[in-house]
Parts: sequence; structure tokens; C-alpha cells
Amino acid sequence: MFAALFISLMAFQMASLSCGHKPSHWSDRSAHRSVGGFIHVVEISGRLGSKVMSHPGSLALDALGNLVICDTGNHRLVKVKPDGTFLTEVGGFGFSREEFNYPAALATSDGVNLYLLDSDNDRIVTLDYDLNWIAEESLGFIQIDPPTGRGSGIAVSSFGDLFYADPDNNRVVRFDTRFEVVSELTEPGGFLDPGALTIDRSDYLYVVDRDQQNIVLFDSYDNYIGKIGEGSLEDPAGICTDNDDLLYVIDRKVNTISLFTRDGKEVFSFGSTGIGQYQFRQAHSICVSREGWLFVSDYAGDRVIVYRPSGS
Repeated sequence: MFAALFISLMAFQMASLSCGHKPSHWSDRSAHRSVGGFIHVVEISGRLGSKVMSHPGSLALDALGNLVICDTGNHRLVKVKPDGTFLTEVGGFGFSREEFNYPAALATSDGVNLYLLDSDNDRIVTLDYDLNWIAEESLGFIQIDPPTGRGSGIAVSSFGDLFYADPDNNRVVRFDTRFEVVSELTEPGGFLDPGALTIDRSDYLYVVDRDQQNIVLFDSYDNYIGKIGEGSLEDPAGICTDNDDLLYVIDRKVNTISLFTRDGKEVFSFGSTGIGQYQFRQAHSICVSREGWLFVSDYAGDRVIVYRPSGS
């Protein structure tokens, strides 16, 4: 269905055109550029390492383009090649070193050091490229008033500062590399249940404001810039950005993936509810490689679906 679309390959730094039918959720309202569709490559599911993958959540890519998956149902991290070939794993339910209790969110700025929000253990865990344990930071010991609540998302800047979505207090907290509080961010009207976070190449921060059904944008100095997706999103969930600073947003209610420019223009959308190659039972998290390959976790479908951009 997506193999032949009218596309401009500017967004993926290509030089030729492909043509054909547009998908049902096509949108091309950008005055600046348009983007093409995506071709289904593979579905990652079933047994990976010691267990069958269950309720995959947050995703991240390492420096070589390998995929790290929060296998939430098994309280572990799994690392695979882009084609789903198993590489390594760490975790299992518990409260000690190399054990997790609801691993909720992943973040990396360089693909070398990986940060994990081990949500129900109330800590941030740092791991290396091979998922070896480096350190942990207990959020309960951080000096901040009011104390941080149960986190819903993390992101890390190119400078190593870590951002933590704290929905219990309707704020995003910025920590430095020593986990000392730098600032507390909120939008002018206040957040209502901040969720997933992502940071682009310019260190701009994007925050899912779940109850207000939009994405809030801040610059690298924590200045509020504006909102994205107002009026077009029903239940925003996972987000990420690509090398062209396009924002990818999962709408969990209708199981679509939409692409927006930084100034809020929607340029492409696809997906629906179901079990097909371009459908999801509950789309949850998303990440995109330098080459434009797209990885989407289907939480209720127990799978991760991999796409490549049309024309690649």
C-alpha cells in the first residue's frame, strides 16, 4: 500500500521520486516540505533471549543502530538488531542491581550511555552500550520540594542534563549530570499530566501534555516556545524527532503516527487500530534511525514493527 507514493525526499535527504496511491491518513499541509510513506520491513515478536516478549514499551537506538526495547511485561531490557536478531538482555523482576520493576522509559543522547527510568523502583539507572550496569540514582534522595512523584518519561540533552516528567506534580524537572536540580519547567497555563519526552538536535525539549492533548515545546534554555498538535491529537503518547527535526507523535486512542514540523504543521500520518502491518492494537513508543527507519512498539500487540522510508 505504501510502496508507491508521491513523495518529496527532502525530509530523508534523497534525490528521486516515487509515485502511486496515497494512504488513507495522508496529510500534506506543510508549505515547506512533504514526506513520503513507510514500507513495512519486519515484525519483532515472540521469544527474544530467555523469554517471549511481553508488552514492549519504550525504545531507543544505540550508536550502531541496534534497538533496545523495554520488555515491560518481563521487567527487562532486550537489545536486538534492526531485523530482530537477539543480541543481549538484562533485568527481570526485582529491586536489586540488574533487576527492574516496571522499566518505563529509555533515553540516550549518543547511543553509548543509556538511561532507564526504573519506575516502580523509583530510580534512574545508567547502562553502557552492552547493557552493563554503570550506576543508579534514587529519586527519593534528590533534594526538591515537593518530592518527585512516579515518573512518566525521561530525556537527555547533548550536555548530559536529564529531564524527568513528574505528572504527580505537573512539572518537568531538569537535572545536571550530578542529579542536582537545575530547573523546573511548566507551560504558561500549567501542565496537565506530562508524559513522554524527547530532545532534538538543537536540544529543544518536547513534552507530551496528555490531558491537554498536545505537545509542548521548549528551547535549550528552558524557554516556552509553543504547542504542537492542538486540535488534532486525542491521546498523544510516544514521541521522537529525526535528523530533519520532524516530530513523530503516536496518538494512542486512534493508533496513528503523525509527523509535524517544529512550527506545528502536520505533514504526514498513517496507521489505524488492528493487527495488520500498518495497524496497532496499542501503539506506545517510537524511535527513528539516522537513515529514517522507524521502530514502533505495539504494547498490546506484543510486538515491535519496523519500517523503512519509501524510496530507500
